[in-house]
Amino acid sequence: MVILVTDGNSDLNAARILPAADALKSNGVVIYSVANGDSAQLSALGQIASSPDSHYVLQLGDIQSVSRTLLDRLCSA
Repeated sequence: MVILVTDGNSDLNAARILPAADALKSNGVVIYSVANGDSAQLSALGQIASSPDSHYVLQLGDIQSVSRTLLDRLCSA
């Protein structure tokens, strides 16, 4: 499992990031993308995260809420 915490604005080359994320996912790794900030590119984070986006892409507003959500999802898996 990978929990990616990011500002949600990629300065890196997507040509490197997306294949790496896809390789992880194809090997059974679950990827959560947690965005910190209001200007996060959630659609880009959705390409990195596991599917469905609604479950694996989280917007960080309240750290306690995000941590509770992650713990609930991780413990039920």
